[in-house]
Amino acid sequence: MLVLAAALFLSAGSLFWQAWVYLAVFLVCTLFITVYLIKYDPKLLARRLKAGPAVNQGSQPNSQLRKANDMTEADYMAKLKDFEGETDYMYLDSRGNVTIGVGILLASAAAAKSAGITFKNRKTGKAATPAEIEKDYGSVKAVPKGMKESKYEKYTELVATGGLDARLEKELSQAKSDAKSYFPDFDKLPDGTQWALVDMAFNLGGTGLKKYAKMKAALEKAVKSKAMEDWETAAKESHRNGIQSSRNDAIYDWIAGGR
Repeated sequence: MLVLAAALFLSAGSLFWQAWVYLAVFLVCTLFITVYLIKYDPKLLARRLKAGPAVNQGSQPNSQLRKANDMTEADYMAKLKDFEGETDYMYLDSRGNVTIGVGILLASAAAAKSAGITFKNRKTGKAATPAEIEKDYGSVKAVPKGMKESKYEKYTELVATGGLDARLEKELSQAKSDAKSYFPDFDKLPDGTQWALVDMAFNLGGTGLKKYAKMKAALEKAVKSKAMEDWETAAKESHRNGIQSSRNDAIYDWIAGGR
C-alpha cells in the first residue's frame, strides 16, 4: 500500500485528490476480498499468500503433493487412524452413531452382535454374551454425542478381543467399491485423489458419497483438462460437515494435488 501511494504521488509531484480516491477504493476492495476469503475459503487465501512462480506455475513440485500422489494403502490406513482414532470399546462418533475400532460403524445392537467382533467383560475377563453386548450398545447409545472417544469408556463394561482388523478390512473394501461406483474412471485418478474418495466413502457410505455430484463433475473435468484450477474446484467440493477441519484439509490437499 505504501509503495503504491509513493508511486502515485511521487510520479505526479503532488498530493492530488484523485490518487486519494483511488487508494481508498483499492483499500476497501482489498479488505472486502480478504474478509470474504477468511470466512468462505481460507485455504485459497493461504495459497495466495504463498503466491509466486513456483506455486502458481508448478515450476517447483510441492513435496506434500508428491507424497499424496504416491500414497499407498498403508499410508492411508495410518491417516485413517489419525482421522478416526482407535478404540477397543464402543463410543459415539460426531453424528451420534455407535462406533468401535477405527471408525467401524455399528448401526444397531444386532449389528454389534453379528459384526464378527468378540468381546470380554472388563471386570470378569470372561467372554461377553450377546445380552452383554446389547447392554453395552444401549449404554453408549444413551450418552450424549460430541465427547472425545476416551470419555465413553466409563459407560462400557466390554472390550473387544478380536475381529476388529478383519472388520476394518471389510469396511475398507466396501469403501473402495463405493468409490469406484461413484466415479467409473476411478483408475484414471491420481493415487491421492483415489484415497480421498475412499475416505469419503468410508465416512459417508456409498449413498452419502453419491450426493457429491458437483465434485464428481469437477473431477471429470479435471481428468480431461489436467488444469490446476479444475483439481482445486473438485477439492473445494469435497468439504464435509461434521468432521474435524484437519481431515477436510487433508482431503482437499489430496485432491488438489491431482495435477
